[in-house]
Amino acid sequence: MKVSKQSSCPRSVSNLSLYRRLIIFLLGVLILGSCSFSTPDKQAKTENAKWTSINIAGSSGNQLIQEVLKKAFKRQYISSVIDDYGNKIKLSGHTPYTIENKRLVESNDIKVVLIYQDPRDNLGYLVQRSLYDLKNFSKPRVNNDALAYHQLITQSQIPRDDQGFVEYYVETIGAKQVLENIFRVTEWRNDPRVLPVKIETLIPIDKNDPESQLKAIDQIAKFLGVKLTRSKKKKLAKKCAKFRYKKIDRIGNLSDGMTIFDWRNDFTEEDKILFKKHFGQLLIDLGYEEDYNW
Repeated sequence: MKVSKQSSCPRSVSNLSLYRRLIIFLLGVLILGSCSFSTPDKQAKTENAKWTSINIAGSSGNQLIQEVLKKAFKRQYISSVIDDYGNKIKLSGHTPYTIENKRLVESNDIKVVLIYQDPRDNLGYLVQRSLYDLKNFSKPRVNNDALAYHQLITQSQIPRDDQGFVEYYVETIGAKQVLENIFRVTEWRNDPRVLPVKIETLIPIDKNDPESQLKAIDQIAKFLGVKLTRSKKKKLAKKCAKFRYKKIDRIGNLSDGMTIFDWRNDFTEEDKILFKKHFGQLLIDLGYEEDYNW
């Protein structure tokens, strides 16, 4: 009887030890599994984030997006999505901030890079385009708001004569509502899925300030989960610098280079007063001015 009791004890201890080893093994598998599977999935979601671009910076913004940003961050770039009814909906471009568009961005897990421009220069661009770039309005996919503004200019029966720039192209032709619709695209900037970027940081007014370009490019790269070396950022900055806006003088002549209508040179004191009246708060909201004292 004693022998049988002594022989059964090691067997119980052995079984207990086996159970402990099994439990430790299973815990190890769970820990390793959480490290090897959960973490990469999270990284992949960040690094492969789908994104699109929304632009309210004229042709320079379009060129900048097409020739630089899309090529540099081409992975997972999308321009349109399919809605609940099977319709193809374009998101990239001059896309208004509506409940439906916001829902499409969220449901498709899309990040948005918003490129916008100083509204004073944007007004200058719209006028120049309407007066001297007529062929763009015959294209099938011309922006409806830009077309509406163009029609206000071309169909106006009132000559400009000696009226000021803002007086005529905002008030006289009755364009305030259309311009508000155009500028309303900037409302995307407050959405958590959107990175707002001033085009002036990518194409700086001061050519001797490359750091602003590098900072903007780095900001976009981090937002999209893409790692860039400083050398790569410098190359992208040089490409951005080539798109220095078209400048058209008051006679309508194209100058060499890519420089935009510059409100600093073209606005009179009267223009400034009227623009503050209509869009002064917008300039503050977008970070172009701190107050009305400019």
